[in-house]
Amino acid sequence: FCHNCQLYSKVSGDGATEMGKCLVIPKCAVGHNAWCMSWVKKPGT
Repeated sequence: FCHNCQLYSKVSGDGATEMGKCLVIPKCAVGHNAWCMSWVKKPGT
């Protein structure tokens, strides 16, 4: 899931409403439970 990916940065919200940015698709907002094939484990998670 995006929320524990090294490429994801939280922008707003909490829990189910959390949204963020992804380095793979920088022009789009992604949900924290989204996923893709570029996932990289965030250190410490």
